Amino acid sequence: MKKDKLYLFTLLAISFIVFIISYFSIHFLVETSAKNLLDIQINSSKREAKEISKLISFQLENGVKPEVLISNIQKSIENTNFESGFVCMFDWSGVEICHPDPKKIGKKTKPDDSFIRSVDDELNSEDFYKLLTTKKEIGGVRDFNDTSRDSEIIYLYPVKNSDWIIAAHANISTIEKQLQQLKFKFILIHALSGFSLILFTLIIVRFIGSFYEKDLEEKNEELIDEVLNFN
Repeated sequence: MKKDKLYLFTLLAISFIVFIISYFSIHFLVETSAKNLLDIQINSSKREAKEISKLISFQLENGVKPEVLISNIQKSIENTNFESGFVCMFDWSGVEICHPDPKKIGKKTKPDDSFIRSVDDELNSEDFYKLLTTKKEIGGVRDFNDTSRDSEIIYLYPVKNSDWIIAAHANISTIEKQLQQLKFKFILIHALSGFSLILFTLIIVRFIGSFYEKDLEEKNEELIDEVLNFN
């Protein structure tokens, strides 16, 4: 009975230690991996926005008419893949000029459609992660239950020699799914490894304990024999 209690307390102690270690390590690994993922997304969006902006600026300098340029841009981005993110273009008043969804053209971009407020704002992976996890934006609280909008503007870059701005969008719903999948994988791996560690430790404890128990039994038998012989 005492042995069973000892093994039970050993099991509980090891489980508690494994749980504490796993809890903090999962949090650290998820946050680090998520920031790396978001950093890739931000850098990719920045690069795409800058390249498109420079291309448009170059064509404007070479005499391409704005209306022709807008038409060409719209054709190139229309119905593009929305999976990870996309770019659009609007003027300084916020009116959409080019957008992958033609229905958005002519509509004004709302302030709460963006994580950032101006072309001077810089969104890094640290801020992006906090915005996703705390459901807050710079300067206020945003309604993330609004399912009519899945993307957010994470980078703005002006087009030289024009009043146009290239906006890089990130698909928030896709990113949140990726982060959830990442977290689930870490939890699953830690759960399996923790269970294996606990089971392996118990086996080792019982294996080592059996030697001590056997040795104690032999000494007890010797002591009993000595007592009997003494009598």
